[in-house]
Amino acid sequence: MADAYLYCNEVVDPLTDWRVPLAPSWVVARRAQQVVVRLIPDAQEKRFDFEVVEDVSPQELMQAAVEGTSSGGVRCPVDRLGNWMQPNQRQVTSTEQLRSSNGLRRWTNSDVVPRPEDVYQERLYCIRWVDPDTGRRYYRPPNEHDLTREQLVLDLLQERFAEWQEKGYIPSRVIEPGSKTDEPIRTRGWTHWHHLFNPRQLLLAGFVSALGNEDLLIKSESAALLLSVGKLANLNSRLCQWHSARDQTAHTFPNKA
Repeated sequence: MADAYLYCNEVVDPLTDWRVPLAPSWVVARRAQQVVVRLIPDAQEKRFDFEVVEDVSPQELMQAAVEGTSSGGVRCPVDRLGNWMQPNQRQVTSTEQLRSSNGLRRWTNSDVVPRPEDVYQERLYCIRWVDPDTGRRYYRPPNEHDLTREQLVLDLLQERFAEWQEKGYIPSRVIEPGSKTDEPIRTRGWTHWHHLFNPRQLLLAGFVSALGNEDLLIKSESAALLLSVGKLANLNSRLCQWHSARDQTAHTFPNKA
């Protein structure tokens, strides 16, 4: 069974014209299994494919930890010709350069995924699968069937989006300006609270919220489901980081600020 979906942002690096998936580290899991992601250059498309490798050596684990592509800015692993560069050789494109003087496009209420012209795109790069009989975890890059299901998720959400917003099953409010709430507007272009969640996350939270409002449920069941929506929002958002040491997501809100 699919247990966890790992996404990253992807940008076009103006120094190399390559599309670069962004992560501070390409270590996925350190606990029971040593799992890393290898970036495979595709010179024709000027982008990277993903290879997920389990049970790597300690040396490769350390190498993947320093191969991050978003440390201090965008660090493209290759030059314009596709030649691989060591981490200390890579030029850095700052986030300010990516946003430009005009800033990022402001998302509208109907936006749930980036538009093709947006600076920050999104990619699914790893799926964690679990054997329900043994509990063993497996890590795989997405294949064409997984990507087809991602489109199905988006279609299912869009079929329900307006109704769910109207009923309050998913957020609909705009993000009010403030010392902290200005950050997602300025750094991501997000203007509504539902922009903090990708389609799969919104679909899951919407289904749980809708089920919690079913008249057939007893009060304790309804309360448990509706309370779990808050936990979903905190542990299943676009702002969640992936903790490779604990093999799980971190909280969206790590402190009360």
